[in-house]
Amino acid sequence: MPRLTTDGWLETATPHLRLRYYPQSAAARDIDQVAVVAEKAYARANTVIPANGPLMVTIYLAPRVFWQGGVTYDGNTILLTYADRNYAGVELWAYLVHELVHALAGHYVHRGSEVGGLLGEGVAVYTTSGHYGVEPIQQWAAALSASNQYIPLCTLRTAWDTQQHEVAYLEGASFVDYLIRTYGSERFLQFYAHVPSPPPALRDRNLWCRNQGDLPVSGVGRPYSQLETEWRAWLQQQRPQPVDQAALQAQIRLYDLVRQYQQQRDPAARILPPPPNQWNARLHTLFAAPAITPTAVLQEAMFVAAKRNLDQHQVAQTNAILDELTGSIATNTFTGTFGLAYRGIQAALDEQAAAVRLHDRQRYQQVTLLGGPSWPGALYTDYRWTINAITLNPNAAIAEATLQAQGALPATNVPYRITLRQIPGRWQIATAEQVAVDLSLPPQSKDIAQRNGVLWPFPE
Repeated sequence: MPRLTTDGWLETATPHLRLRYYPQSAAARDIDQVAVVAEKAYARANTVIPANGPLMVTIYLAPRVFWQGGVTYDGNTILLTYADRNYAGVELWAYLVHELVHALAGHYVHRGSEVGGLLGEGVAVYTTSGHYGVEPIQQWAAALSASNQYIPLCTLRTAWDTQQHEVAYLEGASFVDYLIRTYGSERFLQFYAHVPSPPPALRDRNLWCRNQGDLPVSGVGRPYSQLETEWRAWLQQQRPQPVDQAALQAQIRLYDLVRQYQQQRDPAARILPPPPNQWNARLHTLFAAPAITPTAVLQEAMFVAAKRNLDQHQVAQTNAILDELTGSIATNTFTGTFGLAYRGIQAALDEQAAAVRLHDRQRYQQVTLLGGPSWPGALYTDYRWTINAITLNPNAAIAEATLQAQGALPATNVPYRITLRQIPGRWQIATAEQVAVDLSLPPQSKDIAQRNGVLWPFPE
C-alpha cells in the first residue's frame, strides 16, 4: 500500500526507487505498471552508468507537462511528467531511462566533470536510443553534420544552454555512440568520468576551445578537436536519405513550436521548479493539473497527433498539423481542417456530458448514433470528458479521453476510447469503451539496433 508523505504525495517504493505522485492522478491510477517500468528503466540506465554503491532515487510524477517533461536534481531526485495528455510525446520509459542516467552519473563522474551538457545529455539520449523515444540517431546526425545547422562541439561544451535544443542533444548522442563504437564502453566511461567542464565564468570561449581542443583527453588519448574531425568523417559515411533530413527538420519544428505554445498559452510549463520537497502551495497548485481551457486542450491534442505522425514517418501530415497549430497558437482560434474537426468532436463530447448531468435523455440521443452508447439513466452531479488525443479518418474519428464523474458510478481519470462519425454539420458518438492503460517497457537492444543503428555493447 502506498504511504502518504508529510507534504501530500503518495509514495510507492521499489528496490531502487521511491515513486511519489498526487492522489487521484493518472500515476495513482497506474502505479503498479509505473513501478514495473521504472525498475526496468533503472536496469537499462545501470547497464551504461554503473551504480556507485547502493542507491535510492526519489521520482516525483507530475500530471502536467513542463519544458520537455523531465529534470534531475542533486540528491537523487527526479521530476517527471506523467499525464494522460502528454503533448511532449515522450513515453514514460524514455523519461525514466534518460533521467536515471543523470542520477547515476551524478555519483559516477568526478567532481568538476561534465555530468550534463554535451557528454551528459549525449549519454542519456544514447542510453534511451533517442531524445523523445527510439530515433535514427546516426542518420539524423549525419544529415545535421552536412547542414548549416551543425554546432561545433566546443560551442556546445561552453554554451550548451543557448543552443537549439534538439540539435544539441542529437549531436551529443551521436558523438557518444561514435566514441563507444570506436573505443569501447570502458574507455568511454573513463573519458566521461574525467573530462573537465568549462569554467563557469568563461570570458574567452574561443581561446579556451583552442587550448582544450589540442589536449589529449582521458580514456581515449586523443584531443577533442581530432575526435570531432574523425566523428564527422565517420558520419559522412552514413549516407543519410532525404527522408532523414525531412524528419529531423519536422522534429526541430515540432519542439520549437511546443516551446512557443508554452510561452504564449501555458506559461506554467516554462517553470523549471526547485525539487518538489521544496515546493510552496503555488507550485503544488500549478503542477497538480495541466492546462484546462478548451482551446489549450485541443492544441495539446494536436501536438500529440503531430508527434504520432512523425513517429510513423508521416512527415507531410506532421507539417500540415504544425501549420495549423502555428496559426492557432498565434490567434487562439481554430480555422483549419484539423482544428475545426477537433473542435466539433469536443463539442459532441461536451454535449453528451451536459445531457448526462441534466438527465436529458432526448438531448443525449441527439448526439449519439443509433446503436451507440446506451443512456446511463442514473443521476450524476458531475460528468465530464477530457480529450487527450484524436485520430482523424475520413468522416470518422477516434478520441482518447478520460472521464470524471460524480454520482451513481463515480469515475476519476478513467480512460476511454470513443469513436465518432461525422454527419453534415456535426459529429455523433458511435461507441465509448473503457480501456486499460498499457505502458511500454524499454525496448530490447536488438530491436533498437535494427531500428536506428545504435551500437549497444552493454549486457542486458
